[in-house]
Amino acid sequence: MSWARKAAVVALVLLMGFLAINFVGAPRPRLFNLEIGSVGTEGPNYMKYHYQYFRGEKSALIFCDDAQTLTLHYDIEIKSGYLLVKLLSPQGKLVWSKIFNESASGLVNIPVDSGGFFKLVIESPSTSGGFDLLWDVQ
Repeated sequence: MSWARKAAVVALVLLMGFLAINFVGAPRPRLFNLEIGSVGTEGPNYMKYHYQYFRGEKSALIFCDDAQTLTLHYDIEIKSGYLLVKLLSPQGKLVWSKIFNESASGLVNIPVDSGGFFKLVIESPSTSGGFDLLWDVQ
């Protein structure tokens, strides 16, 4: 077998392994985000995205002092799939979460016991639509 043929076989095997890991089987962490037709913007206290297809995760860090309340305003559009929105403590523990299977608007007040940088995470294994999030800490 020639060197070029061996290299082609190795490349094909690696490509098949990559595809099997990322596109087959039960949901699991992905190696990359996939966005199609995505338009969005982020700022110090907001995140807004609309997409034809989204798989993966977006996140923002939010600083809170002890005994404050984080108010999260949300406007979620679900055309297909679902979206998980969650807030993690500075230690990585779940503080709040909600799964959106359909479009919804509202707000939630989340009491914060300890200070630090909290992580707001938006994730989905497969969805289309968009989200508009705005937060305030008091």
